[in-house]
Amino acid sequence: MKIVKMPEIEFNGAESLTVFYKKLGWTGEKKVDPTKVIVNRQQNEEMIKKFMNSFPKEDKIGAGFIWMNMGPSSSNDVEYGTVRLEDGWVK
Repeated sequence: MKIVKMPEIEFNGAESLTVFYKKLGWTGEKKVDPTKVIVNRQQNEEMIKKFMNSFPKEDKIGAGFIWMNMGPSSSNDVEYGTVRLEDGWVK
C-alpha cells in the first residue's frame, strides 16, 4: 500500500478517469482495480459531481454509472487530498 497526493484533474468526460489513473502511475498496459484505489469520501463526492457535470444534461445519469463502475472507492479513513493505492491496484 502507498499513499500519494491527489493529482489535479480537469473533468471533461469519460477520459477524465483515464487521466486520473495515468496520473497515479497507470501505464495502460494492465487493468486497474478501482476497489484498490481509495480516496476521501467527501472528495469522492466532489469528484463525482465534477465528472457528471462534464457531460451533457442527457448523459449525466450514465456518467454516474460510469463512475460507480470505474471510479475510485472512497473511505473516511483516507485523508482529504490523498489517494491510497492498495497492493494490486493494477494487474
